[in-house]
Amino acid sequence: MSWWSAVLPVLTLVLGWAGSELSEARRDKRAAALSRTERVATRLERAREQRENFERENLDAMFNAISRLGRATAVHHLADIDAAKATGRPYAGSVLSDKAMDEELRLATVEAGRLTLLVLDDHLRAQVDEAVASTQALGMTQSTIADANLAFQQVTTELRGAQRAIAQRLRELYKEEGTP
Repeated sequence: MSWWSAVLPVLTLVLGWAGSELSEARRDKRAAALSRTERVATRLERAREQRENFERENLDAMFNAISRLGRATAVHHLADIDAAKATGRPYAGSVLSDKAMDEELRLATVEAGRLTLLVLDDHLRAQVDEAVASTQALGMTQSTIADANLAFQQVTTELRGAQRAIAQRLRELYKEEGTP
């Protein structure tokens, strides 16, 4: 028997073992890369879901805040109209003494302003900000009752437009989620 016959089985055993180890290392490396990719995808999906949940909750609160601001603005506007009619002065020419009404308008304005800052969509945030700002301008300058009513109608239109835009974005978010 030659030395080759004695070494060949050992050599094939060592080469087989090395090939098996190399193949297993490659398999482990691919599994680790796949696992890492799956973890990243899961983390990204979770972040997207959290962002959408935050956006939905904020837009829902913003929708309600605009309603509250609209009601408070309407109450204040009507009180200014009543004061103008009762005193004969121009609209916004009398100091209203109802502190609770003033406080509700102030709180509604602060809440709407705060939530506006959290709106993620730039275009929507600008539209909502403009609508909120329009309520603040109402009653700042003296005018006739007719002009005040026209200004109030404009404010109402802007608030409704902002609410429609918010509702549209909410529908889009739910549609992206796959719900009807």
